[in-house]
Amino acid sequence: MELIIHAVRRALDAVESERNRRKLMEALKTNQEELLSNKKRLERLNEQLMETNRALSVLAQNIALEREQAERQIAFKLKSLVIPVVDKLRHHTGTDKHVTELHLMVNQIIEDLTSGFSTTATH
Repeated sequence: MELIIHAVRRALDAVESERNRRKLMEALKTNQEELLSNKKRLERLNEQLMETNRALSVLAQNIALEREQAERQIAFKLKSLVIPVVDKLRHHTGTDKHVTELHLMVNQIIEDLTSGFSTTATH
């Protein structure tokens, strides 16, 4: 009788162990599927971030080009429109008492404004 009880207990333990193993295998399978799903989602997000980064890089380059173009236009207009008018005023007979201020304006203020700007213009 003891031998039968012992055999039944061992059989029940084996069945319980098999049941636990199956549950663990199912949990493992579920976790693997979740990991694969999350991996695919992260890969899609990474690709979207890469695309966004590329777009932002292009935008930054365009902004830099537009800034450079605006700087060139400002420098060109200052040098081609403002400086000649100030030079005419400096040589005009009625503005003798303002020659120093005009000279200061041309040599310091306008040059300071255009420092760093390209002097070649693109109209």
